[in-house]
Amino acid sequence: MPAGAAANRDELERLVAALERSGLAESRADIAALLAQSKAMLGTPARPSGRPRRRARVSARGKLRALVLLLLDALAAMATLYGAAGLGFGTVEALEGGLALAAGLGWGLWRWGGLPALLAEALFRLRYALRWAGLWLAEPFSDRAYEALETLLDAREVMRGWRAHRRTLPHAPGLAEVETWLRATYGPRIAARFARAAEGRRAGQPGWTLRGGQGSGPPRPVPASRMMRWPSLITLFEATAAGGALWATDPPPEPPPVAPPALPPIAPPAEAEPPEHLQRRLDLRDLIRKKRQDITTAYGWKLKTEAEIAQRDNYLNELRAEIAALEKELAALGGPPA
Repeated sequence: MPAGAAANRDELERLVAALERSGLAESRADIAALLAQSKAMLGTPARPSGRPRRRARVSARGKLRALVLLLLDALAAMATLYGAAGLGFGTVEALEGGLALAAGLGWGLWRWGGLPALLAEALFRLRYALRWAGLWLAEPFSDRAYEALETLLDAREVMRGWRAHRRTLPHAPGLAEVETWLRATYGPRIAARFARAAEGRRAGQPGWTLRGGQGSGPPRPVPASRMMRWPSLITLFEATAAGGALWATDPPPEPPPVAPPALPPIAPPAEAEPPEHLQRRLDLRDLIRKKRQDITTAYGWKLKTEAEIAQRDNYLNELRAEIAALEKELAALGGPPA
């Protein structure tokens, strides 16, 4: 195979691996199509069967890094054995053996046990608790703190509901299951807000450099497994619930711009009619119009709790009953319906 074709294939393989790690194909149809096309191209034989593939050349820096890590692994293993044996046989002081054992186990957790992720989650939870306490103290004095605390409370309720739903799933869920649950529970508008927030967070950001400031390299996509951890999910739920979005009602559909039908003129009575009857009919028609306008206004109220919604429904039922009674009285006076 020519050197150029081999390099292109290696680059395509790296692209496919990066797309699979990012998880973008699960939410974007164009990325999924690109991934499927790239896999189809990689399905063709790259080189004759039986011909071994040459390994990549390792740089001096890479070999030096591997040697340093191997030396640190050996030192950590020796410290762990020294501390465990010394404490077990009583040949070393408790402080010395404990420090050696802690150093060896700490390096092992840092290198192989995911200690950085655990520390990052612990720091996030601490910062989350401090932010919660600060907003709770500042709530009586600041509208902004009150709104931020309401967002935290809404996000916590969403997290509780999702955890209860997650226990019913037979497999490990992903962001697609979270979005489906939000659509069924809160509606398509909230599911769309969550999808946009997840897309922005999944794209990643350039990390901080040792010299300070954001790095200039391309952003590193966040793995799908990290997106499903508590810090990432609660952050996404906060972004979804910001501004009271969970309680905002969709605006009622606007009526078509059609001019209201003109009310038919009141025909003069064939016989002499008392003037108070005519005035009463005019008053009844005006009352009916106002109460119908009150019904339209009530549908635009922004309600949050179930109690408020029930109170609005009771109010609407009372208005409809009053309109029916007024229309019945209007019909009894011989006037056309309003």
